[in-house]
Amino acid sequence: MIESLSFCVIDLGCPEDVFARCIDSIERQEVPESEILVLGPARKRDGIRFIEGLDTASNICRARNLISSLASKEFICLMEPEVELGPDWYANIRGACLDIVGSRVLTVETKRSIDWALPVELGGEVFPYPLDYDEWSARAYIRASLIVMRKTAWEMVRFDERLGIDCGEDADFCLRATDLGFRTGVFPDASAVLHGAFPGVRRRHRTADAPYRAVKGFREAFSKGKEAYRRKSFEEAAGHFREAASIVPNDNDAWACAGWSEYFLGRYGTAIEYFSKGVRLQSRAHSPRRGLGWAYLQKKYYGGALKELKAALELTDMAEKDAWVEAVRGIGWAHYHLKDYDEAVSYFKKIIEETGPKGAAAAEAVKAIRLASKGREAPETLPSLLPDAGNAPSMIRSLVSSVKKRIKKGIKTGLGWIGSP
Repeated sequence: MIESLSFCVIDLGCPEDVFARCIDSIERQEVPESEILVLGPARKRDGIRFIEGLDTASNICRARNLISSLASKEFICLMEPEVELGPDWYANIRGACLDIVGSRVLTVETKRSIDWALPVELGGEVFPYPLDYDEWSARAYIRASLIVMRKTAWEMVRFDERLGIDCGEDADFCLRATDLGFRTGVFPDASAVLHGAFPGVRRRHRTADAPYRAVKGFREAFSKGKEAYRRKSFEEAAGHFREAASIVPNDNDAWACAGWSEYFLGRYGTAIEYFSKGVRLQSRAHSPRRGLGWAYLQKKYYGGALKELKAALELTDMAEKDAWVEAVRGIGWAHYHLKDYDEAVSYFKKIIEETGPKGAAAAEAVKAIRLASKGREAPETLPSLLPDAGNAPSMIRSLVSSVKKRIKKGIKTGLGWIGSP
């Protein structure tokens, strides 16, 4: 919930009417606790703290860091003076249970500007590929022309002052924040107009055609892979996910999905390879870590399994019950195979406490507790202990238009936070 907000405007010397329009739109927002800071030349306007003495145009990231450091509220709204907030902007973004929040940003022609995008690296350059508002990726980012940040998140991440404007500095900021575990999302009901912005995202320069084609190919391959996965046609799914990963090699979702497909084909060595790539690309994504732990279990590397499954459990929200149960199950069986029977029993009891006495997971936990209590040797194989392939699609979310929204308690509009796959 955003109830304490510092509006931080970086003024590069815009005309007086542009500046007044921006400030008027801020003052219309009914924020319980707020302040307005402007980095730039002082103007005749009451209720604003002006910070002068820095050439904002010479290093935009330094300017963003300076004004953010002076903010005194829990959240910072970093914006350009060309931005005009909609009259209900704050009302529609207030319920965000996120750390970094984006808005719908339109041009004066009411076409969409680039506000919520995926950075695509091709030929040594970074191109923004706009995402639909119901799409999410661990690599999605918010343009810094209008971005709301929890101040503690900014303090840990900060903008890289080695980067200039339109050099991927906002993507760099958001991706590093996501990697540290901060939650990023967009609230399209909170809208604003960016005056003077280039026309909407559909009119692009031809130099952007290559990344557009690449992401289109990625989406098609990933969507086909997910559909095959749901049918439990894992061989077909694995091929599509590998194709998606070859198009965008730094997408951890594709590698995680390829890993799960290989896992259910019994090719645990290949699954470990793909899950490991997913973990390297997004260290705080719980799906590849959980898959890596289960693959290690199948390879009888119980110490490694325990390490990865415990890491996955720490990263898993209790609201994602299926994923949480799979991690706890794996930890229990890893302890069992290591003959840490007391630890095994404690984890299996957690499953019963969380899911109740009925259901396959609870029945398995009861059996495991009996075995552990007697100190019997663990079975050589785990045929009944595989993660349920039918549940796996709910653990895998990426760039498909049918992605399911997970709205946190208290969020009434917008996308909300969808946890890392």
